[in-house]
Amino acid sequence: MPTVQLPVARYFTPRRAALSLIALLMASVTVTAVAQEREDTRRMLEMSIERQGAEREREILKDETATGQRPTLTIDGQTYQVEHTASALGQALYLSLQHQQWQAANRFLQEYLTLPDRDPLLEHYARGMLARVVGDNDTAITEFRKLLAQQPDFILGRLELARTLFDDAQEREAKEAFADALAIIDARDPQTAGVRKTIGAYQQALEKRSDWNGAFSFGPSWSDNVNRTSASRTCLISDSTGFCYYERALPEALKATGTDFDFSIQRRLAIKGHHGVYLRSLLYGTQYRNHGEFNETTVTLQGGYSYRDARQQLMLAPSFEYYEWGNDAMYGAPGVHGEWSYMLSPASLVKLEADYKDMQYRRADYARNFDGAQQSLYGTWYRELTPGWTVFGGLDFVNSHAEDPTAEYQQKGVRLGASLRFDAGFDGTLSASYRQRDYELYNPLIEVRRRDQEQNYTLVLRAPRWELAGFVPSLTLRHNRVKSNADWIYSYNRNDASLKLEYSF
Repeated sequence: MPTVQLPVARYFTPRRAALSLIALLMASVTVTAVAQEREDTRRMLEMSIERQGAEREREILKDETATGQRPTLTIDGQTYQVEHTASALGQALYLSLQHQQWQAANRFLQEYLTLPDRDPLLEHYARGMLARVVGDNDTAITEFRKLLAQQPDFILGRLELARTLFDDAQEREAKEAFADALAIIDARDPQTAGVRKTIGAYQQALEKRSDWNGAFSFGPSWSDNVNRTSASRTCLISDSTGFCYYERALPEALKATGTDFDFSIQRRLAIKGHHGVYLRSLLYGTQYRNHGEFNETTVTLQGGYSYRDARQQLMLAPSFEYYEWGNDAMYGAPGVHGEWSYMLSPASLVKLEADYKDMQYRRADYARNFDGAQQSLYGTWYRELTPGWTVFGGLDFVNSHAEDPTAEYQQKGVRLGASLRFDAGFDGTLSASYRQRDYELYNPLIEVRRRDQEQNYTLVLRAPRWELAGFVPSLTLRHNRVKSNADWIYSYNRNDASLKLEYSF
């Protein structure tokens, strides 16, 4: 019984033309489903580098961060009765601020403001401190600057101004403010050691903010379906007895081992106030042993404008994505990337990402079919339930154009996940996504208007407690499932596993 691996055998095209058609049809697997797998990888790498930067900053400032608690005023275990005088109220107000008794401080301030002989310096200091506590950085900065305009050598005022500028992501101004505060401190006085230590911690955190931040990892990997095949077999011509004369068969799934790798790096340079520029680059992929025709490498580059304050961040930049398949260039995609994130609360954040890409395929036959613009929109919500436990979810939308109208599609998706850090020195992230792609037109080659449903599940386990020379071991498990109405060619299941060493800097 002859067996042919030509999905268009019934059209009786010449063999060379048929092979070209099957190559184009199989390439569509790479163009769509594989692209979405890489989007999940990209997002996870970016989330990882942002989380590592935030954790590094928290570690530097762990001794300088206020607890945020607001108990009633009790100094050294004793409650004081405060007289209604400028002297008594002023002392009580100052002590309550120093002991972070915010409710009491606010009450004393309101009463203090009714006195005609109040001290304007203490008034500005108290207003600034209480504004900073509730996140009103603009008011806090204004009050501290009014204070320093009247008394430039007030060290606590300079220190709080610098801290507020730091919180408000005005890095250049914060750096200058900390330097000014340090300049008026007598380094020979042992009583200033605590203030100098605080300034040093913030200066170190500022250096980390403006420095290169990144990570790289590598390690062995395994896949049970590197060619992403359905491995289907379909009889095209048979007789009444059931004997098959011509069978359409797709290749069997290939198992392979190889090496997984990824590299991510980014940097933000402050220009003035909340404005700056940023650079970001990602490199990731897999090299397979004895199956190099399925190697994958992706490179993304971004560089452009960045706005950041205490609650939100905006980025807008030209971008470029390069993708290799089987050690040959598949496409280059210049475009534009934009993202905006906003803290809804100290434990909740929403992030929107938008991309425009001009897909430019390197091979002429691919270009004639798949070249075109692609727009995508991703929305994600993050919620910290407890310290170390974060859940997230999001929605996706992709609109992809192509030279061949039958290759155009719209995709809608949903993502869910959770990240958990254990006290024992381990952390893990579990994510799941579901996407549906609806193609625009009926495709006569596969005799349907194509529709794919894709599921992706990823589990990443890290062991910081086993860190060695800065390298942290991590285990990644992935399951990918695609179900298509043209299932004989586009449906497949795939499992991947990798064990990598990760280094952050």
